[in-house]
Order: sequence, then structure tokens, then C-alpha cells
Amino acid sequence: MDQRQDRSRPRNGGARAQAAPGRDILVLNSASIIQQLLAAGLVDDLYLTVVPATLGGGLRLLPDNYASSWKLSSATTVPDTSTISVHYYRG
Repeated sequence: MDQRQDRSRPRNGGARAQAAPGRDILVLNSASIIQQLLAAGLVDDLYLTVVPATLGGGLRLLPDNYASSWKLSSATTVPDTSTISVHYYRG
């Protein structure tokens, strides 16, 4: 596998980010990348914005029973909306 292919895999890039100074990465709107990072144990905090809407089917962010390993840190309702921002940390 060449170096470019290695960087394209989230778990490989996540491990490098974990070893680097600062160690923070931000993933927006990609359930598949987040799932890979979660499976590799590379996520310490989840900041989620919940916007209730009927969209039909879609990709689940978390598998069944996964939430039991996370603790709710905060939940805030965005004023004048039905949106909720939540922060979970790995407990």
C-alpha cells in the first residue's frame, strides 16, 4: 500500500493525529468516517447537533448498545428552534 492510500483510511490518519501535538480533529457530516474512528477507539468526545426532521432511511451514526460507553456532559436547546446540541465524553 502506498503512502497516499494509507492516509485515505481514517483509522490510519486518526492514529497519526492522536500522536501529534494538539491531537484534535474535527469531522463534519460523515457518519462513515466517524464510525471508523469510533471503532478504532480514537474518539474521546462527541459534539452532536440534533435537528428533528423526517428524512426517511439513512446511515446510523452509532450501533445498538454503543451509547452505554458514553456519558452526557451537556445538552442545550438552541433558542427559537427545535435543535438540541449535545456533548458526550467517553466514560
